[in-house]
Amino acid sequence: MTKDKQTYRSGISRRAFLAGTAAGTTALLTLPKGLRAQEERTLRIAVTGLTGEVMDPMMEVRGQVSDISMIMFDSLLEIGPDNALVPGLAESWEVDDSGTVWTLKLREGALFHGGYGEVTAEDAVYSLERWMHPDVASSGASALRNAIKSVAQTGTYTLEITTNGARPTFPYMISPHESVTGIVLSKKQLLEAGEDFEAQTRLLNEGPIGSGPYQFESHRRGRSLTIAAFDGHWRAKPEARRVEFLIVPDLSTQFLMLQSGEIDVMQPDPDQAAQLRDMDGFVLATVPNSADLALNIYGTFTPAGQEMATSDPRVRKAISLAINRQAIGESLMSGFARAPGAPWGLAAKADGLLPEAFEPWMEEAAIYDPEQAKALMAEAGYPDGFTVAVRDSVRAASFPNPSVVALAVAQQLAEVGIKVEYTTQEYTTIRPYFVEKQDDAYIAGQLAAATNTPRFTSEAYLRVFYAQAGVSRLLKDDRFEALVAMIGKTMNTAEREAMVTEAMQILHQSWVTVPVLAADTLFAVNDAVVADWPQRDTWPFLSRQIELLKLT
Repeated sequence: MTKDKQTYRSGISRRAFLAGTAAGTTALLTLPKGLRAQEERTLRIAVTGLTGEVMDPMMEVRGQVSDISMIMFDSLLEIGPDNALVPGLAESWEVDDSGTVWTLKLREGALFHGGYGEVTAEDAVYSLERWMHPDVASSGASALRNAIKSVAQTGTYTLEITTNGARPTFPYMISPHESVTGIVLSKKQLLEAGEDFEAQTRLLNEGPIGSGPYQFESHRRGRSLTIAAFDGHWRAKPEARRVEFLIVPDLSTQFLMLQSGEIDVMQPDPDQAAQLRDMDGFVLATVPNSADLALNIYGTFTPAGQEMATSDPRVRKAISLAINRQAIGESLMSGFARAPGAPWGLAAKADGLLPEAFEPWMEEAAIYDPEQAKALMAEAGYPDGFTVAVRDSVRAASFPNPSVVALAVAQQLAEVGIKVEYTTQEYTTIRPYFVEKQDDAYIAGQLAAATNTPRFTSEAYLRVFYAQAGVSRLLKDDRFEALVAMIGKTMNTAEREAMVTEAMQILHQSWVTVPVLAADTLFAVNDAVVADWPQRDTWPFLSRQIELLKLT
């Protein structure tokens, strides 16, 4: 396997390691991995879960679609290795002088799976209209509804999208992993269930028809998802003929299965990753700084939030000063995480983002000064500290050990007098509070541990997470609202950058998001099966790695 500065190799043999860990464990059958790979060309990947286990990409969370099911579909546009827009199903795109009418030309010859025929503009139009259906659960759907005024087929392979005003970054809305709303489904398959949205979702859950490099084979709920290579794909010719995603919630079990040959790939926790550095036969591949964790403070402007100590920005800054990021990154994350170099959930090279827009904030966020934290709390009227909850609903996704980090942060806050009530709950349970119930005392003014992966457009980031017209609505500030509205309509790059810089400064001073860590996404790979594991900056999801990897 190709090795570089993010790849770690062995010292001791795998057999010696297994001998040292066999005591007290259930014996596992060691498989002839190299032979299996040659004969079956099957890749077995362990995952902790498949979120909702929904095959309709419009009814599943963005991260889950990007990580796994995206590989069964194609998107209208793509984001390349250098974070620039590149063709997807659409081989070209252009906008008129008004900045409101986008014309997309689809490539000819792209095929749906299962004999459902060629991908045409009719499928793309029908898919976009379905993405804008009010019942769609995906977080990108509301943004698409706000952005698109109309969509129309203008030829067999051409479509025209008219936006509500100029939208300079609209192409990112139909590109993964910025969004998954560019996925095109087969209109022919969907209409087998009629026009009813729920009936179409039920049909897709039985077996979705996409046009991606892999096609659906089987799904055993709570156990596995199996996909098979699609030989008719226009872009990729995958070497792994079948891929099995095996649901194994416990990482320790996954680690033993990797060593025994029952699986070929897993996403280890940092301790396991550190062990792999000294083991023969495995490679640790990383995607640096591709997953972020922060504390978001919701509803600080609501009546319930105003009763909390965290309604004061000095207190929120004190929370940041109380966090020893270096200690957590080194001790709990084995060096695979560090103080963030870019805002939570935003790529450093995102559209409209200049270094001066975020570097002062990141420099300040890296400071650990518990004495200054206590001074700020005293200045705000809390010399003896205060009580706050840390609501931990983080999904592991690409960030390893998120709950361990969240708990460590809670313990560090206690050291400066902040009495923390630490609770955990499923993301699907707490999400309604983020989106609809921010004035509820359960979430208003409390600290919500949140993971994210980098996005590529500053406007979408500021709107979705912070503006009052967005989903999370973390900030309420009139100037910020005006800036976000203007950023979304400004075609001039220099003007857009200036407005993004000002908006980021307002966000910085508010401290409604307290950056905690930027982590590397970790993949543990059996090199008897996988000859080359591709590594792509800012893309922490399995889907593209699977498409490009080489087997032995």
